[in-house]
Amino acid sequence: MKSKGFSLIEIMVAVALVGITTAAGYTFYRSTFKFQTLQGSQKDARMRLQLTMGLLASDIKAAGFGAMDPRYHGEDKGSVRCAGLLEGTKKSVAAPVVTMPPAVCDPTIPVNGPIPNPVVTPGNNAGAPDTITLVERNQFVGTLAADTAPVLQNAQITVTPSGGVGTSTIKGGDLITVGGFFSSVVDADPVGNVIPLVTRLQAQDTFTAGMDVYTVSTIAYTIGGDATCNGEPALLRQVGVVAINNPPTLVACGIEDMQIAYYLTGKQSDGSVIPVAAVNTPPPNNTAFLAVRVSLVARFVDPNPQFLGGQALTLEDHVPAVAPDRFRRIVITRVLELINDGCQAADIIC
Repeated sequence: MKSKGFSLIEIMVAVALVGITTAAGYTFYRSTFKFQTLQGSQKDARMRLQLTMGLLASDIKAAGFGAMDPRYHGEDKGSVRCAGLLEGTKKSVAAPVVTMPPAVCDPTIPVNGPIPNPVVTPGNNAGAPDTITLVERNQFVGTLAADTAPVLQNAQITVTPSGGVGTSTIKGGDLITVGGFFSSVVDADPVGNVIPLVTRLQAQDTFTAGMDVYTVSTIAYTIGGDATCNGEPALLRQVGVVAINNPPTLVACGIEDMQIAYYLTGKQSDGSVIPVAAVNTPPPNNTAFLAVRVSLVARFVDPNPQFLGGQALTLEDHVPAVAPDRFRRIVITRVLELINDGCQAADIIC
């Protein structure tokens, strides 16, 4: 008896079933792969934002030196604000310009006279990512070897390394501070442990042996590009003021935007404060810096090639052009208080 074979219809049905099953499996695989890729990209973006915000927050909180120059106390003398290193200025200067305030609070000096380097120099750029430059202690050099003699126009200090980096790393043009109270640009390369100064010690500047001596540096954050990011925007951090000797370093790829808003307080008699969400012009006179609100935006490509539902986000005063793209975005926002600004006396430049 002959065995019965498969009919053409049965074969076609079987092939169709196999094809449908294979297509369904492939579709499920692709969907699962895209979902896992999307979840992985989101996790990576959140991690980059958290790490970036942590670094930025620590630098903002560390701006300044935690003490106010006792000669000035952030007071207003008539129309003149007598500022120490720990205070900023409202005068717009090319950041960062290191020029020191008068050694003696003199009301006759015009308000557009010597300008201290601001502790915080924000750049609130309408229609673009913001920037921020901070002034902080950099390296511990050592301690004063002896009391500074109360001699007018003393042009140098002597340092004992005592665990610090010593004077070998200091060059002419660097900025140093003695305990955060006195500061000066270094006039020339030190000879031994003697540091020559541009801003000379005055008769009233008597500092005791053992006071800490630090170098002072700027830390600037900007949104830019880096060769390792394959064309993606990146957050860059630059330490120091000379771009050639201190090129910016990469913090994280995929950081598309940084927006900063400031909370200011006025010295009104009623003690009221001025909340400013998006500062684009210098704040009113006698305003002081209280806190900063930082928002960072990370972006990543959606694995679905048909996805066109993304668009740049509107934050603070940055209103980007609305155009669909393939990027998904995550935002992180933190409000930070400047804890070392000398009793909240640091003014800002906008």
